[in-house]
Amino acid sequence: MRNIFLVLALVSISMSYAATINFTASEINTNWTSLGNPRDGSTGTWSVSGSENVSPDSGAKISNIVMGDGIFSGTFRTTGSDDDMIGFIFGYQDMDNHYRFGWDSYDYNGGYADLGGTNGMRVIKEVAGTNYFLAQNSTRWQRNVYYNFSVTRSSSNFNVKIVRQSDAAVLMDYTGTDSQFSIGNVGIYTASQSPVYFSNISMNVPEPATFLMMFGTFLSILFYKRRF
Repeated sequence: MRNIFLVLALVSISMSYAATINFTASEINTNWTSLGNPRDGSTGTWSVSGSENVSPDSGAKISNIVMGDGIFSGTFRTTGSDDDMIGFIFGYQDMDNHYRFGWDSYDYNGGYADLGGTNGMRVIKEVAGTNYFLAQNSTRWQRNVYYNFSVTRSSSNFNVKIVRQSDAAVLMDYTGTDSQFSIGNVGIYTASQSPVYFSNISMNVPEPATFLMMFGTFLSILFYKRRF
């Protein structure tokens, strides 16, 4: 019985271990793939300013590695005078099959509406080129404000969170269940909005090798004790 408790404790401890990948702006600019944005396919040239990736008027950057369970996170802000779309992508298979978050401000010319002409925040699932609402609210982004974003994935469950950095106000906290694109690339994008500055882009994923190593050590100790 004591050995069972030891195994359970080992599993609990090992789950707290994870590998974090922090992407520098230059790595994203060089190694991530530049594509058209998922809203209308238009694209442009990304650049780097210090530790930030600076978007073109429209375009996407798609990661060079895939993520299953884990956390994809980062920060963005815009100084542009327009009021259009800023977003990120996860579970990416291609531009016709993925999940995405899109956000426009629509403060003076209607913004750059997405699915069904909606404005504000929305989480969308796109399958074979058809878009489906998962979540939506009418909150607008503001210029010169830093926003933190995260996508947390665990099996078929995922959470999308947007937090205003200045006061930690949670502007979206959506949890959904869908396993169709449980593994895929991640990315960032803009549609008719520039400049947008993305920074602190990271991926935090479970590290199964850590558990296997610890479990193997435990079995070796257990076998040794039984022999002697």
